[in-house]
Amino acid sequence: MNENVFLDTNILIYAYSDSDPQKREIALDMINHSISELNLFICTHNLSEFVSTLIRLRQPISYIKECIFELSESFIISPISHSTIIEAIRLYQNYKFQWFDSIIIASAIENNCTTIFTEDFNNGQYVDKKLLIKNPFL
Repeated sequence: MNENVFLDTNILIYAYSDSDPQKREIALDMINHSISELNLFICTHNLSEFVSTLIRLRQPISYIKECIFELSESFIISPISHSTIIEAIRLYQNYKFQWFDSIIIASAIENNCTTIFTEDFNNGQYVDKKLLIKNPFL
């Protein structure tokens, strides 16, 4: 059985934009090598942040739509629900994460992910002794 792994939005941004070529290569390599070995999760909030960032980077809408379709074929997309928000509030209070980061981490926990790949949090930190934060760019 494959391990459940969650990707933060910044991993997706690097994979689908030219904002940082070195990080793009790392993100794409990580995703391409993980697709067959891991259950890769993102959530609907990731998609919203992703679209907003690509719009800000002036990517064509047709490209953004293409990316969303590709993401939906490659990843398990978890919806943000009432229970996700309640869990995010608990994480926000207990860990002092930023609010939108709390939503993403709550979604990872709800989906029984063991790892979240991101550059935004403390590398090596555990959340609730079950979700490991890893920065693939270190």
